[in-house]
Amino acid sequence: MPFDLAVSVNVFLNHRAIIMDYSYESEQTKFMREFLEKNPQVQEKRLAARSIWWDKSLDKNQQKHFKESTVPHKPYAYFGAQSDD
Repeated sequence: MPFDLAVSVNVFLNHRAIIMDYSYESEQTKFMREFLEKNPQVQEKRLAARSIWWDKSLDKNQQKHFKESTVPHKPYAYFGAQSDD
């Protein structure tokens, strides 16, 4: 196969691989979509659980206190104590 033809075929195949079928829906996605449509309370519970861990208001004074109270790490922490022998 001539080089130009091989490059053309390779470019064509690579171009074809980029084209996606956006109408495709996996079985997992379909299951989750249908499950959430049938059970809207799950979405409400999910949001409530998320707020326990993630949706927090930050206290600027407390953050400042934490930042000021940190102890700087010594360099070469993983090599142990250096001896003067």
